[in-house]
Amino acid sequence: MNRRIVLAAVTAVTLAGTSIAFAQQTRPGFGAAGHRPLLEEIDVAAAQQRIRETAQAIDADADGFITTEEVAAHREQRRAERQAERYAALDSDGDGRVSVEEFQAPRLKAIENADLNGDGVITRGERRAARRGGGEGGDDNG
Repeated sequence: MNRRIVLAAVTAVTLAGTSIAFAQQTRPGFGAAGHRPLLEEIDVAAAQQRIRETAQAIDADADGFITTEEVAAHREQRRAERQAERYAALDSDGDGRVSVEEFQAPRLKAIENADLNGDGVITRGERRAARRGGGEGGDDNG
């Protein structure tokens, strides 16, 4: 049972890493935020190498076995790295601190951009269009 849990966890972590690593192209409105990569092609040898590297990274003590603790530690490390990247991206002036203005700016801009027709109200259609990356949808009130 424990072996199945470890195998499932390793598979999930590996597949997630492989999917992100091999996103060749993204749809308009995606990509910069890391959402929904569109996979055009996956190089098999490169994907296999990524799996090997991920397994080695998870096996922290290099004993040839992956424990649930190692999987959890690897997952936490990746989460912390992503969080640090997001924080650094918010620090627009590069001073190592995120001001209230820096924190608000991308969120306020996203709301402004979602109001496609500029009427001060974001309709369901505009929300859908914003999620798709812009385009039509500003007239849909329902």
